[in-house]
Amino acid sequence: MSVSGSVDRDILSFFKRIEDKSTNYINSLIVSSFIITHNLKVQKNNILYKYQEKEETSELHNLIKIIRCSPYEFGMEELVEVFEYVISPADKEVNGAIYTPAYIREKIVTHLLSTYMQSTWCNLLYADLSCGCGGFFYTLLKQIKRHVPDMSVANFIQYNILGIDIKLFSVERTKILLALYALQEGEQLNDDDFNIYCQNSLSNDFAKIELVAIHGGIDVIMGNPPYVASSKISDENREHIKKWEVSKTGKSDLYLPFFQLGIDSLKGNGILGYITVNTFYRSLNGIAFREYLSCRGYDCTIIDFGAEQLFKGCSTYTCICFVRKVKTDLIHYTETTSSQLSHIHEDSYENIEYATLNDKKGWILKDKHTSHKIRIIESVGKPLGEIAEIKNGFATLRNEIYLIKPIRQNANYYFFQKEGKDYQVEKNICREAIKANLIRTEEDLEILKEYIIFPYRLDNGKQKILDEEFLKKNYPYAYSYLSQNKEELAKRDKGHKQYPRWYAYGRSQALNLEGVRLLHPHICDAPCFVYCSNNKLMFYDGYAIFAKSQRELAIISKILMSDIFWYYITKTSKPYSGGFFSLEKRYIKHFGIPMLTENEEEELLSLEKRDLINKWLIKYYKIRI
Repeated sequence: MSVSGSVDRDILSFFKRIEDKSTNYINSLIVSSFIITHNLKVQKNNILYKYQEKEETSELHNLIKIIRCSPYEFGMEELVEVFEYVISPADKEVNGAIYTPAYIREKIVTHLLSTYMQSTWCNLLYADLSCGCGGFFYTLLKQIKRHVPDMSVANFIQYNILGIDIKLFSVERTKILLALYALQEGEQLNDDDFNIYCQNSLSNDFAKIELVAIHGGIDVIMGNPPYVASSKISDENREHIKKWEVSKTGKSDLYLPFFQLGIDSLKGNGILGYITVNTFYRSLNGIAFREYLSCRGYDCTIIDFGAEQLFKGCSTYTCICFVRKVKTDLIHYTETTSSQLSHIHEDSYENIEYATLNDKKGWILKDKHTSHKIRIIESVGKPLGEIAEIKNGFATLRNEIYLIKPIRQNANYYFFQKEGKDYQVEKNICREAIKANLIRTEEDLEILKEYIIFPYRLDNGKQKILDEEFLKKNYPYAYSYLSQNKEELAKRDKGHKQYPRWYAYGRSQALNLEGVRLLHPHICDAPCFVYCSNNKLMFYDGYAIFAKSQRELAIISKILMSDIFWYYITKTSKPYSGGFFSLEKRYIKHFGIPMLTENEEEELLSLEKRDLINKWLIKYYKIRI
C-alpha cells in the first residue's frame, strides 16, 4: 500500500504489530477508537454497536493515546487508508486490493457527477463492483452532501448505493465506513440499510439484486478494478474470465473483464469511471477490449499518467478511463501528471476517431500532428518485422537454477556456488548465455557472459530434451545438481503444467536460435542494438533481431540507432519511469525500414556519427523531429 503521509506512522505501526489478530478484533479497535476520539454516540440498533468495545482494553487505550497525540487528523479519509493498510499482503496480491488516493477518487467522482444534472444526483444508482473498503462511496457521499446539504445520508446509502466485493472483510469495512460517515452526519444505520454484497462480480449475480431492478439498471459505476496479472489469477477467476468477450486475446489480466462487466451493466447514457493500468490501448491482451469499444463506438475519455507511478510500491502505470454508454465514435485523450490533474479542462483533450485507430496494432493516442508523423514513419519501405525476425530469449522459468557464473574451471568442469554451497557441472552440458537487458556495448558481451545448463541435444535440426538415464550417466554432476532443485522446478506454472522431463525448461522458445544477430534489451532509455557475432550465444530477458546477412544487420542497426527511431518509440511504445520505454517486438516491428539501393547502403554504412546518420535519413522519412 502507498503510505501517503496523511496517517500517522505510529498508527500504522500499531496495526502492523497486531496484524495477526482477527479481522473482527481489528475492526472493533478501529471503530471504537474513531467513535471515542470523535465523541460520537452509537444506538443499540446501529450496525456499529457490535464493533464497539464495551471496555477500554490496553490495546484500545494505546491506540487512542496515539491518535490523540498525533499531529495529524484521524478523520474519514485516514480511516479509508487504515482499512486498506490492514489488508493482508496475500489478499492484495490475489485480489488486487490497493489504496486509491483521495485526489484520484475526487477527480473520478467529480467527472461522473458532472455528466448529470445536480437535481438528478439523488435519483441515480451508483455502483462499485470491487468496492474494497468503500473509499469511492465515501468520496461520492461527501461530494453530493456538499452540494445537496439537506440530503439524507441514510436514505442515499439505502436506495442509491450498490457495492460488491469478493472478500467478506471488505464488505464489512465498507458498511463500517458508510455507517461512521452517516453517524458523523447525525444519522444511524442498521444492518438492513445496505446493499453491499459479498460476491464474485464476474459471476454477474448482482444484476439480479432488487435495487438494480428498481432503478432499471445502473447509472454510474466507479472504482479501481482489481489489477491482478494473468499469472496470479485464481482458478475460480480464470474460469470466469473465459466467459467475457474482452478477454479473448493474449493472457487477460483481471481488470479487463471488469470493464465489460461494468459497461454492460450500465443503462443507456450511463457512465463508468475507473483508475486502471494504461496498457490496454497498446497491449496484446487489450486487443479484444479495443475491438469491443471501437465496434460500439462508446464515448471514451482517457487521462493518461504515462510513466508516472501513482501507487508507490506498486510498479504499475495508470490512467483514468471514463466510458459513457452513448455512441459518439470518439476517444478524448490527454496526458498529464498527478500534480496537474486538477488543471485539466475541456481544451486539454485530443478528440480521436475510433476509425483512425488500429485495434490490432494498438491505439496511438496522440495529437493529429504526431499521429501523422507516426503514419509516415510506418509507411516508409517495409516494416522491420517483415525484413527481419525478432525473437524472444529463452525462458526456463527458474533462471536462478539453470544459470551459473563459474568461480573457476578446468578442462572438464565449471565450479560455482549457489546459496553458499559448492557445485561443479560438466562443461559439455553448458552453453554460453547473456542477459540482453543489461547489454549496452559489444564489450558487454564478454563482460556479462554467463553459462546455462542445457539438458538438450540436437536431433534432426531441433533441440530434444535428454533422456533421464542418459543425463544421469553422462552428466552425473549436472544431474545431481538439478535433482537437488527438483522440488523448486516442480513449482513452475504453479505445478499445473506437464513438462517433457522434470528438468526441461519452462518454455521451448529460443532453444534452436543460431546465427549473428542484434541483441537489445526489453526496456531502455535510448536506442540500444548490439551486434553479436557469437552464433550460438543464448540470451534471455531481451530480444534478438536476425536478418539475411551481417551487412543487412549493420544497415538495420544504423537506422534503429537513429533519432527518428527513438522518436517513434517515445510516441508509440509503453513508457516506464526514468525515461525508459519498451522495445518489445510489438512496439518495434511496425517501424518502417527504407529500401535502399546498393550505393545508398554503402553511403549509410560509411557514416559513423549519429548526427550525420540522422541528417542522412531525413530524405527517406521526410519529417523533422
